[in-house]
Amino acid sequence: MPGENIAASLGVSFIINYKQPIGKSITYTTMLNTFYNYTEKRDDRRLRLDFNWENTFNFVISKSLSTILFVNLKYDHNTTFPVYEEIDGVETVVDNVPKLQVKESLGIAFVHNF
Repeated sequence: MPGENIAASLGVSFIINYKQPIGKSITYTTMLNTFYNYTEKRDDRRLRLDFNWENTFNFVISKSLSTILFVNLKYDHNTTFPVYEEIDGVETVVDNVPKLQVKESLGIAFVHNF
């Protein structure tokens, strides 16, 4: 339907959460979320694994200062990116392929208790 942005899928999902202190001032937290899609229309893509893996490192530097390092790895075989080749001096899209997506961020927090 025009204007609708819904994609329904039937499959199985596995979620793993883990939290581990590393020393006195560092905490590592991770979450791995995987999904197998049973209803994929193309046979060659059915039962391929999609995953989203979040990793967080919390550093407590002092009573009033902390920092967070966040790294997210994501792979979805339905999300494709163009592959370019130079043909006759012109950059041309020759294929669309799924790729590993990476996102990272670094945050600094100033904490004050009232």
